[in-house]
Amino acid sequence: MGYELLQIRTGCRLHLGLMELKPGEPLRFAGLGLMLAEPSLSISFRRSSSQHELLSYIDDAEVAKRIAHVVELRRRAGKTVADCKIELLSELPLHNGLGAGTQLACATASGLELMEQLSPAQFDQQADSWQSIKEFQSEIQPRFLVELAGRGLRSAVGLHGFLHGGLILDNGYAPQESAGLGLRTIDTSSVEMCAEWRVVLLWPSDATRISGPRETELIAELSKHHNPTRQSMHSLARRALDSANRGADFATFSTSIEQYMQLAAQLFAPYQGGMYNGPQITEAVECARTVGLRGVGQSSWGSTVFGFASNHAFAHQCYERIKSAHPEWSVLISKAVSHGAQWRICKQA
Repeated sequence: MGYELLQIRTGCRLHLGLMELKPGEPLRFAGLGLMLAEPSLSISFRRSSSQHELLSYIDDAEVAKRIAHVVELRRRAGKTVADCKIELLSELPLHNGLGAGTQLACATASGLELMEQLSPAQFDQQADSWQSIKEFQSEIQPRFLVELAGRGLRSAVGLHGFLHGGLILDNGYAPQESAGLGLRTIDTSSVEMCAEWRVVLLWPSDATRISGPRETELIAELSKHHNPTRQSMHSLARRALDSANRGADFATFSTSIEQYMQLAAQLFAPYQGGMYNGPQITEAVECARTVGLRGVGQSSWGSTVFGFASNHAFAHQCYERIKSAHPEWSVLISKAVSHGAQWRICKQA
């Protein structure tokens, strides 16, 4: 008899910058982001005879803690937790600006829900084809992910990306909701990017990372002052979506992204020691621009640096030039993903 598994896969998230952080202001935690096919996260849920085996395959202590938190949120909501073992088949590195925490939490919350909702007959059938999570289970929507995954109190870009993929505009908190960090209206949209465009990702060695308590401290400092350029950033974000979607206009798209991220970098510069988070990321940004990539910047606090290319051939040329100059760096060519997370049932002999 085979071992029935439920598998969920999702891509990673680039965040191009927040527009506003001050409580009570319009567009608080609004931002622009993009879901990529790679790097990706893949997680499996295997039937078990006991919940004691739930995290038996998770070796990383921080990952195990994050998954256990999602399990606890489900219990607090009065939902049952299926007897299963959870295993990471491929994982996104945490604290690299790839939205790994959100994708892991959303995948875990969705997998636990599907384990409860799928019937024995569905598990008994071979179903190796990947299917959309949001189309199978209507409950798995942004509000579900906020409550059961514990994500989205600030940016909702990762939540939307998990469900839909694409180039994402998060309009942030409504003015009447902006003073607090409670449950908010999720106002997000996305477009499918041109299939020929590519994103080159760079990870410089020993780059500075900001996360946890330090990130909370910096957000608190940033929240003391309003951003005078937020409306300009919002207009540039809308222009980027429009040029990526309707005309697949790479020149307008990349220029809009560059102008948007320039304003975002200026907002964070006093708190991260410059336009970019440390000398290694600054060097990687300069290198990416030198080889000809457009819309170059850091994702969230870093350490991921990215740049856009209009086609794969040029992206590969940039890749080779970067690796030649910096063989110690990790470099990857990726592309935007036009769909959200997917699931499948599979059997292993």
